[in-house]
Amino acid sequence: MTTAAHATAEPAPTQIGRFNVLRLIGAGGMGVVYSAFDPELDRKVAVKLLHPNLSGEREDVARARLLREAQAMARLSHPNVVSIYDVGTHGDQVFIAMEFVQGVSLAVWLRSEPRPWRDVVAVMLEAGKGLAAAHAHGLVHGDFKPDNVLVGGDGRVRVVDFGLAFAQDRDPRLPAPDREALRSGVSVDLDTRLTRSGALTGTPAYCAPEQFRGASGSPLADQFSFCVSLHEGLYGVRPFVGDDLNMLARTITAGRLAPEPPGARVPAWLRRIVVRGLDTDPSRRFPDLPALLAALARDPTRRRNRRITVAAAVLVLAASAFTWRWFVLRGLAARQGLCAGAAHNLAGVWDPERKEAVRKAMLSTGLAYADDTWTRVAARLDDYTTSWVTTHTEACQATHLRGDQSQALLDLRMACLRRHLSEVRALALVLADADADVVENAGPAVAKLPPLAACSDVAALQNQRPPISTPDALALDEDLDAARAHLRLARVADGLTIAGHALTRAHLLGDPRALAEAHSIHGELLDEAGDPTRAAAAYTEAFFAAESTTLANLPAKSAIDLAHNATRRNDLAVAHQWIRHAESLIRRHRVDHPDTRRLESQLHNARGTLAVHEGQLEPAERHFTAAVELGAALDAFDRAGQHNNLGNMLVRRGDLVGAERQLQRSLALYRDELGEHHPRLAIGLNNLAEVHMRRGAWPSAESLYRQAHAILLAALGPAHPNLGVVHTNLGDVLRRLGRRVEARHDYTRARTIFQIALGHDNPALAYPLTGLGELLVLDGKPDEARPLLTRALDLRASADPTDLARTRFALATALPPESAAEAHALATQARDAYTAAGPAFTRERDEAAAWLTTRPSSPPVP
Repeated sequence: MTTAAHATAEPAPTQIGRFNVLRLIGAGGMGVVYSAFDPELDRKVAVKLLHPNLSGEREDVARARLLREAQAMARLSHPNVVSIYDVGTHGDQVFIAMEFVQGVSLAVWLRSEPRPWRDVVAVMLEAGKGLAAAHAHGLVHGDFKPDNVLVGGDGRVRVVDFGLAFAQDRDPRLPAPDREALRSGVSVDLDTRLTRSGALTGTPAYCAPEQFRGASGSPLADQFSFCVSLHEGLYGVRPFVGDDLNMLARTITAGRLAPEPPGARVPAWLRRIVVRGLDTDPSRRFPDLPALLAALARDPTRRRNRRITVAAAVLVLAASAFTWRWFVLRGLAARQGLCAGAAHNLAGVWDPERKEAVRKAMLSTGLAYADDTWTRVAARLDDYTTSWVTTHTEACQATHLRGDQSQALLDLRMACLRRHLSEVRALALVLADADADVVENAGPAVAKLPPLAACSDVAALQNQRPPISTPDALALDEDLDAARAHLRLARVADGLTIAGHALTRAHLLGDPRALAEAHSIHGELLDEAGDPTRAAAAYTEAFFAAESTTLANLPAKSAIDLAHNATRRNDLAVAHQWIRHAESLIRRHRVDHPDTRRLESQLHNARGTLAVHEGQLEPAERHFTAAVELGAALDAFDRAGQHNNLGNMLVRRGDLVGAERQLQRSLALYRDELGEHHPRLAIGLNNLAEVHMRRGAWPSAESLYRQAHAILLAALGPAHPNLGVVHTNLGDVLRRLGRRVEARHDYTRARTIFQIALGHDNPALAYPLTGLGELLVLDGKPDEARPLLTRALDLRASADPTDLARTRFALATALPPESAAEAHALATQARDAYTAAGPAFTRERDEAAAWLTTRPSSPPVP
């Protein structure tokens, strides 16, 4: 909240955004301030309504700039900076809703009674911390003065009104009115802020010399304004005098300090600090505000009086224990207040408005499982953000209340928490624009939010990029978080566009860790878009950018991504090379840490997948088993995937009991996380039905396939390709049960779905075509079967060996006697493929072998 001496005569609005206006508090150069009530969060706030156009820009451009820069202010969370809760527009004006502070300005506090110099320094140190925090986030105040510092009733000092941060990148040249004022000496209120576009921005009495020369505001200019304010607090007068703007400008730019007032009791060491901060040459001031604050905090008189103070303290404590305890408790309560506002950071991220927007968007899709998914997603985001607030509060208290954590570590933890909350914001924004794909992927996307425990883990914090310190770095992180949210919610095209922006920013920033992260996300999006070649190039750039850092996890993740990518492209030699890179990196820097265990699990999964592609089933099982054993470090969905991979591998190995156990675990995880109606549940049911098929338990397999069919039909509609897969599988089990008419219906339905959804040349068509051909052979119609099976064989040119074997054997049984040699060759290839595939295909192998023993290998003699 900020106050001003002059109030506007315009009638106050009754409503600004969702806020009910109570009364006018004050007005200034940037706008007017009202006290207001937030009905959603049941609290009093201050709402600043900014003037429509302060910059001379086109109105819509100015409004967009104000909104963007107000949002940048809102991301600054510090005990000595007034909290920003919300930003938005009211008509053609931008508004900022902020913390309502019950207190007085520093100017009023200084005038209310004589203040000892130590009290003034203590208050200014707190204000300086807020100003330094803004500088660390790339924000310049531009108008620091006692009127823009509040001393709250709780004793906490807060810097307010970062209004001129809005104007720092504009044309610094003075326009004609201000140039004329400087030339002529016309009367200008030296306590009033000047804010016209290109004008002297700031209150003249507190402006640095370089601002009078046309330079924009800067941290060093803020330092100068800070020292003007400090001088005013210590001496009761400002350091530079002038009856008009012209005279004041000359005095400040010449560095003509007013003499020290008679009777001033400010120590010489303190005056030297103030004078240095007021130097006309910015390079001779303190290098930054933290350096100035450190100098202020070193009071040499305290060291000289330490022994006397200690002795006196013993007497005071003995005589006044109750009073001492009262002061301690009062100080404790004040420090606790410093850490009480973490929940305010959820405004605009995950608050009632955003939750309602997500709910409406998800339910408007009309999906059968949308309501259940919304309930689960909302509960998980509620839990996550509640834990975020708890972690934020604990981190603050560790430094400011208990004193068992350094300020440097607190800064790292707060940067980590800001980034985690930024990921929530990005995810919620996409969820609020949900379509069917977003709803389907919402649960897994929320589950992949980064663990908050990392923000309390010193080792994990050291593995992250340094805290954000510039607007460019902040914008980069926003792009990365948005690209990641679009990736996880299957908005691939939009994600690729955002990832492109992130790459541009990362190159300009020049941070290899940022480059690695940007290239990695770009690669994942390209893989999802079906462009594995460009994805490989992106992953490679990520790897080498990460290799130039001192961290092991970044390049190891990229190497694992490259191994998976090469396996999908069937470039198995390259996959082996990247796996060796990942192994070496993990081994070299191995520590017992969740991040390391997560990488090791992912590496075993990559090695298992590669072994499957090479037909090496025993090593594949070994690696998938190891991946599952390390799965505690993974989220529920990744664990479900690991159990699914191991289960499918055990099917191939013929261990149907073990396979069912793993697939049941996978299914249970999906059911717990997604409910009974999510389409991902159908995948687990489909895989479990395959185990029953291998056992020859046809009725139970049919039951599982029909459960999967019901889920997919309700969730995705009758024309989705996944439904075509289940129709094909139902056809297989019905054929085994001898229900050929029903089987033909399912095969035909699958064929139609694939043709419409995927086209007439998609390899998926080979499955129902093979099934239809097999039925025609059973019906004694091999001539009708052959065209279907020949087409299926063409479509399966690069298929899995066992799928290819099935079509080859079916075609062999459909060939006429005069093609006995070709039939014998096809059946032999099928038998050999089944033999190589292992115990899971014993039945198919035996069927092919039996057929070969009863069929001649050459055509009959005419």
